[in-house]
Amino acid sequence: MKLDYYKSGKSSGKRSAELDYAGLLKVLEEPRLRTICDAFRGGDAEAKKNLPCIAYMGRSKTGQRKADLMEPTGLVMLDIDHCEKPRECFEHVKEHLGDLQLLAAHITPSGKGLRLVFRNLSDYETIQENIEAMAKQIEVEGYGEVDTCCKDLSRISFLVPKDE
Repeated sequence: MKLDYYKSGKSSGKRSAELDYAGLLKVLEEPRLRTICDAFRGGDAEAKKNLPCIAYMGRSKTGQRKADLMEPTGLVMLDIDHCEKPRECFEHVKEHLGDLQLLAAHITPSGKGLRLVFRNLSDYETIQENIEAMAKQIEVEGYGEVDTCCKDLSRISFLVPKDE
């Protein structure tokens, strides 16, 4: 499976490349990600726009990141915001996965959130239904707030260093 990759949040919605898993791992090992995340966490709000991004849930037919041009990838992204202890939250999540197929997890660029990427649950038709079912199963209440804005296929995820 290939995913739409954008070199930065400044990419104006135009796909930079299509990455497979190996290509994504290569990006996650770039030293600049640590530098940018540190600057953002240190208070430079503009730094986040320099982070590369990936669209987990949709692939564009034309290379433009617009909701009506995206085709589903079969992945669902769940964001847990306002999460003071993302690593502790992740340990909790792992204990409650059951049959959910977690494909990726990382701390968000702010350091105050956790992003989880799952395979779409076949029992649910919409991304929103998937997010709600996943959030209920992994019981994240008390760790942070599930971001309901992630229901759009064109939603991007800012990338962070591989060790996060």
